[in-house]
Amino acid sequence: MPVKYTGNLDLFSVKSIKQQFSLNENGVHPNEIFDIRYKLIQFTDIQEVLLDRLEKELPSCLYYHNVKHTVDVVTEVELIGWAEGVSDHDLLMLKTAALFHDAGHIVNYEEHEYHSTMLARELLPAYDYSWEQIDQICDIIMATKLPPRPKNLLQKIICDADLDYLGRSDMIPVSNTLYRELKEQDKISSLNEWNMLQLKFIDGHQYFTRTARNLREVNKQKQIERIKKLIRVGDSLPE
Repeated sequence: MPVKYTGNLDLFSVKSIKQQFSLNENGVHPNEIFDIRYKLIQFTDIQEVLLDRLEKELPSCLYYHNVKHTVDVVTEVELIGWAEGVSDHDLLMLKTAALFHDAGHIVNYEEHEYHSTMLARELLPAYDYSWEQIDQICDIIMATKLPPRPKNLLQKIICDADLDYLGRSDMIPVSNTLYRELKEQDKISSLNEWNMLQLKFIDGHQYFTRTARNLREVNKQKQIERIKKLIRVGDSLPE
């Protein structure tokens, strides 16, 4: 069959589903393994739709909570998830939660995690996610609310992915984008105050998964020392 911009493509007819991907191995009705594998492929479509919406609707003052951050967290939950040995189903839950976790910023900066869950509940049924899956995704999203208090492995993974930058070599320039974002909304007064808040936050922060601790903890301690050198002498840390 001729295809535009491509040329002729061979046609194939599907006789049945492979036994291992069908209910009772009958080759007719897809089973749960098929469904999850299909949704992992379909995830690209959901991501394209949501990222396009974020590009158009996120406020211009979100220098940190932007599309780049969302893509970073989606990538990181997948890497940590693989390293932690999660199942395909759990990987789908993680990637979907990461995609939506900051989408609520298009509604409101405050309580954006809650608004993110509302967007997930609105959009995901069209992609055949079950309500049980959507509930789990929403629970994972809400785990990113600061201060993080994850209750299970998947929540620990997304919390570590969301704050992955704390242990990266580009931590200070990345954190400065968050400072700029907060300053434009009059939530922080000066860079020195921001550095003190960052120091207090990072000093009390812990990565929850073995993978994140192995990857980021050593460098996170180095960032603490770098921030200490940026703080103006004579100012005190916030309570």
